[in-house]
Amino acid sequence: MRARHSHPSSGFRALFALPLFVCLFLAGKAQAVPSFARQTGMDCSACHTVFPELNKFGRQFKMTGYNVGSVQWITGTDAQGNTRVQVASIPPIAGMMQLSHQFTAVNPLTYTAAGSDGGGTNSFPGQFSFFYAGAITPKMGSFVQMTYDPGAGFFHFDNTDVRYADRMDLFGTDLVYGISANNNPTVQDVWNSVPAWGFPYAVPSGSQLVSPMGNPQIESLANQVASLGAYVYWNDMIYLEGADYRSMDPLGTASALQGFAPYWRVAVQHDFDATSLEVGTFGLAGNTYPSAAPSGLNQDSFTDFGLDSQLQFVGDEHLVTLKGSWIQEDQSWNASNINANPAGTASSSSGQLRQLHLDGTYYYHRLIGATVGYFSNLGNEDATLYASAPVTGSQSNSPNNAGMVYEVNFVPWYNTKFSLQYTAYSEFNGGVLNYDGAGRNAFDNNTLMVLGWFAY
Repeated sequence: MRARHSHPSSGFRALFALPLFVCLFLAGKAQAVPSFARQTGMDCSACHTVFPELNKFGRQFKMTGYNVGSVQWITGTDAQGNTRVQVASIPPIAGMMQLSHQFTAVNPLTYTAAGSDGGGTNSFPGQFSFFYAGAITPKMGSFVQMTYDPGAGFFHFDNTDVRYADRMDLFGTDLVYGISANNNPTVQDVWNSVPAWGFPYAVPSGSQLVSPMGNPQIESLANQVASLGAYVYWNDMIYLEGADYRSMDPLGTASALQGFAPYWRVAVQHDFDATSLEVGTFGLAGNTYPSAAPSGLNQDSFTDFGLDSQLQFVGDEHLVTLKGSWIQEDQSWNASNINANPAGTASSSSGQLRQLHLDGTYYYHRLIGATVGYFSNLGNEDATLYASAPVTGSQSNSPNNAGMVYEVNFVPWYNTKFSLQYTAYSEFNGGVLNYDGAGRNAFDNNTLMVLGWFAY
């Protein structure tokens, strides 16, 4: 589906000049490596195909508590010679910055207010994060991300995973076992086929972006919940995990989880020399109140059930990854439907969402690569939950969305990536033409983004 050509030609000239400018400006300043590499003495390619996607060793590294034997420790003993403390000699500190420039086919601001010149949106930075990421003790490590929010003007906790892990011999086979505390369902996962780490790894943001409706709860709870879970990985083949999630402010936040929400993960992986294949399932179930001030006994509930698979080939010259995930969410609006609650946000007492993601990636020498991805969301119509509204709503009362993401990447160093990404919608909020009832089309939300991504 072609986007409407509404951009000024000068804007496009500036857009395509930006990657060259960024490359020239930063070419001599991007040689540093992140904290994992500094601690272990290994470069980024030991754990990644191209960051942030993990390879086989990277998955093992994460599951074993972000630890390998090459970490240098400072050891303290008591009077009896017993080891009482071991601290990594190199603190696991790192940083990340994303710079981006993006165009949306038809700027949504022109529908609601003046003030946009149609020249796109610059994000400098689009994201800026600090990490405490690496080994803490010989059996404990962390991935703690603090991200700056330019709109609010402060740092906040982003993706966080702190884990203890060990291994043992079980009937002549290797068993890795551990405990993970994290704040985002699936952020602890080691395959890049689940919501927290799935493609696209960077997405457009800002006032020109219109977000489609109808996303499952499992990918909408990041940084709002906390969890403690346990996992095992047997014989480099079978992975089992169970956890419970709970909102960090259950009585002060609208639609917060009430009580614990169980999470499960089962995956089977098999390695064929340079190729690995994973097939798995994951899910989350929970209850919510419809408002920040709950009343009555009724609660809304959801159950997300997902299937995923990843096929990965890591060669000396060629890297290929094929991934897919499917999520079905069953919803019960016992507290939010308008028959039970006049102020409710749903017309029906139940509903369903179905989400599909498919993508394929190829890299040559970890230098030049491309990814093509397909996405689709389908759901039941609901006149209240998916109401008609200019730009953001649906005149068909539907959350259905579908489209493609095309991305080309240049990786001059393992910790530096330049991307050109195009998101093309074939359906948006239940329609192709005039989906909002006010004249906006699905392809008006098509977005082109130029991105510089630096980890140091």
